[in-house]
Amino acid sequence: ELQRYAAGRAIQRDVRSVLLCRDVVEAVNARMMQFDFRNSPLRRKYDGIKYTVKRLQDILYELSLTDFEEAKCLSADPRPPADADTMTDAEDFEALRKETEEYDATRDAII
Repeated sequence: ELQRYAAGRAIQRDVRSVLLCRDVVEAVNARMMQFDFRNSPLRRKYDGIKYTVKRLQDILYELSLTDFEEAKCLSADPRPPADADTMTDAEDFEALRKETEEYDATRDAII
């Protein structure tokens, strides 16, 4: 949904909103990279997040090409890059990671 929202904001030339969407999706992507997916259903979700990050980066690039003022905004953004710790709940992702590992271990034992 953030990709659709960002595309709508890009039409309105709201670069800050697109940047925020990209930061949130990159933070979730950073958390998901800690998982061991092995053909689990989460793997498809992770792949979707990767493609969303790429699409958001493409949107920002296209915005920078179409308007010089927008390009200045992108290159001179004073905010430090967001990290996964401030944008996501570490405890929730850790619990999900452990649950996934337990499921995989049980599945491997059965197979």
